[in-house]
Amino acid sequence: MSILVGINDLWHEISSQNGVDPERFEKVYRMLIEDTKKALPDVRMILMEPFVLNCGAAASNWDYFKSETALRAEAVKTIASECGQIFLPLQTMFDEACSLASAEYWIGDGVLREETKAAIARDGLEGCLSVPGKWGNVKRPMVVRVRAQDRNGE
Repeated sequence: MSILVGINDLWHEISSQNGVDPERFEKVYRMLIEDTKKALPDVRMILMEPFVLNCGAAASNWDYFKSETALRAEAVKTIASECGQIFLPLQTMFDEACSLASAEYWIGDGVLREETKAAIARDGLEGCLSVPGKWGNVKRPMVVRVRAQDRNGE
């Protein structure tokens, strides 16, 4: 099971002063993971790091968004470690992805685009069919260049 809790609470805090502070975010997130483990004791979870890109409304409040997102990301990383789950670091991945395409390409209007979901899946957790229970993060390239010839050398 993969879980990505975004940063909409930051938008709400700026626009309406009704966001969720980092301590409450961590408390509710921890409850979500603990309740899920109680209901599904054998489930393995991939806890995905909340991330922010410097575009849209985040750009005009970049320092706030960056620092507040980092607090939430650290909470998710801590919970993953304490609960024996996998942490998938998305901030670094998307910081690197922005060297290939603009932040707007990945986020658009603040909603994850299909390309973004594909990039997350590409760097996701994979299991080994030959060795049950063996899992790991596998990074796949975003771009592959192929040169080929047919059997006639063309």
